[in-house]
Amino acid sequence: YRVAVAGRQIVGYAGVILLTDEGHVANVGVAESVRRRGVATRLLGAVFADAVERGATAFTLEVRNSNRGAQELYRHFGFAPVGVRPRYYSDNGEDAVVMWLADADGPAFADRLRRLAGAAATPATGPVEEVIR
Repeated sequence: YRVAVAGRQIVGYAGVILLTDEGHVANVGVAESVRRRGVATRLLGAVFADAVERGATAFTLEVRNSNRGAQELYRHFGFAPVGVRPRYYSDNGEDAVVMWLADADGPAFADRLRRLAGAAATPATGPVEEVIR
């Protein structure tokens, strides 16, 4: 897991569970006050880099069918939809879109992480001071 900190407050978090060489995005959350400012991009870039360093070669995740913003974020990292888990979310029975990213240990993904990290580190990210473990 990594957290994003602004002042003395945690404003975001992201975690990946690593099972042998496959990383599963467990959770991503960003405070509403700092959404759409690159916080999730920075967090995901950090947890993906950590997982690749520990041997991840691919990643998977589930995302709410209605969460188009998150799906677009994951596409920026190279994820592609591969299926649906019907009625996955217990709170309202919403379907989950299953997304995969292959070749996470290759140079193209490393380049993508560098580019996204650079773009997310601009002053437009707002008050987030650091992403920490």
